[in-house]
Amino acid sequence: MSGQVHSPSENWIETLSKTSDESARRSLFDGQLLEEGLADRLYSKVVQLTRVDLKQTERVAQALSWLVAKTGNRYAEALGFRAAGHVLALTGNYAAAVVKHRGALRCFEDLGRETDAARALMNLLQPLIYLGQYAEAYATAERARSIFEKQNDQLRLARLDSNVANVLYRQDRFAEALSLYQRAYEYLVRHGDTQDVAIVLRNMAVCFISLNRFDEALRTYHDARDYCEQHELPLLVAECDYNVAYLHYLRGEYTRAIGMYQATRALCEQLADRYHTALCDLDLSELYLELNLSEEGFELAGRAQLGFEQLNMGYEAAKAVTFQAIGASQQGKSGLALREFARARRLFAKERNALWPALIHLYEALLLEELSEFEKARRLTGRALRYFKKSPALTKTALCYLLLARLDLKEARLNAARQHCSRAAELLKTAESPAADFQAEVVRAQIEEASGAPDLAYRSFERAHDLLEALRSRLLGEELKIAFLKDKLQVYDSLVWLALNGASREGNPAYQAFHYMERAKSRAASPI
Repeated sequence: MSGQVHSPSENWIETLSKTSDESARRSLFDGQLLEEGLADRLYSKVVQLTRVDLKQTERVAQALSWLVAKTGNRYAEALGFRAAGHVLALTGNYAAAVVKHRGALRCFEDLGRETDAARALMNLLQPLIYLGQYAEAYATAERARSIFEKQNDQLRLARLDSNVANVLYRQDRFAEALSLYQRAYEYLVRHGDTQDVAIVLRNMAVCFISLNRFDEALRTYHDARDYCEQHELPLLVAECDYNVAYLHYLRGEYTRAIGMYQATRALCEQLADRYHTALCDLDLSELYLELNLSEEGFELAGRAQLGFEQLNMGYEAAKAVTFQAIGASQQGKSGLALREFARARRLFAKERNALWPALIHLYEALLLEELSEFEKARRLTGRALRYFKKSPALTKTALCYLLLARLDLKEARLNAARQHCSRAAELLKTAESPAADFQAEVVRAQIEEASGAPDLAYRSFERAHDLLEALRSRLLGEELKIAFLKDKLQVYDSLVWLALNGASREGNPAYQAFHYMERAKSRAASPI
């Protein structure tokens, strides 16, 4: 730099962030005059870049560490800790991020900077959430809230609401989380910065998905994505695409979902975003299991589990173990599946999560039904039903009733089977789940056939057939990862049999039977 020392400008910091060679960056840094306020400007640039480019974020954070080494300034050290914590959290190193944010907190407390200490407390929340340390997260949030309330800092109270909603969401308390997100959004859209608004919109959309409010979720995602593109937040655009992929997956639009997951995974690998890379593996595992690609799904779940364990993320690791159990079940490895289900349930209990253990009870019951262990299956279904009846998960409540109906059928309890099936059908009237509607029609058809009403059975199988055909290019939904109908060709087999035995009142019985035989051949060649 010819011995000259220059006053740092915004252009200099921008150049620093875009210089990939570390020695060139160091020379650039050493050639600048270290003015007062430089630490704040470097930290502000870190925050600005966190949702734009992680590599640039890391470079500016490193410059902060050089500033601390050069000046020994305690305030700059605190900002350096915060910047490093942000980078570590965004790359999935949550345990290390907690250490850095605690370091920032200590510095700010030593300096008597109460507001900055409260901000450091808020920074701690997300890494604590991902590590499953929910009690500490709530306590940390309350410490921050007391400071912000004392100072009447409405902006940071709104941001805190958004962060506390994240804790609630991780515990599957979706309605409570949505209420807090909406309260935060009402303030942030008027007074927050662009990242505040983008993040809370994205989180609201995720909540809508979990509450089965898919139309509202899609609208909110489009709003979030448009907002992120408008304000040049490419990483948040990628996160929106990831979540939209999940929405398409839940809606059964699997071709679109696979393409979006693959593109997002490639971007996350490029950005060294280990968390979203592992999430893509987890979701693709779930998707492949629904396509009955059991070995591929099992392997992807194992890769996801390893990724989450390296990140010390118990909740996601537990989900990956659950998917491995489902993959083992689909491959006929019942003993392994039951052991993995038990392990997953223990992991979720450690996370203090109530929803997934109930869901695992349902999965286990489906497997035990297949193994003809009806008493155990009924007991586990009852446990799952007790939980889901108190939750907004209508589809899963309906699935419990349908499984009870199937168990009743196996034990020739036709009246009980009909009652359970009717309860399921009533719940499904207000749920958006064509896959569950399909299952309900099949169970109803089996009940009618067992009751000696072949014409009614034929009509229900026809309705099931129509639903199945409508789902031809779509996934059948989470509930079929361990299928109620492992071989969906049974629908066609039943229609052919009933048509040949005169159950159809329309057209030529032989023609009707031939038609469904042809449809069965087509179905056998399809992935569902």
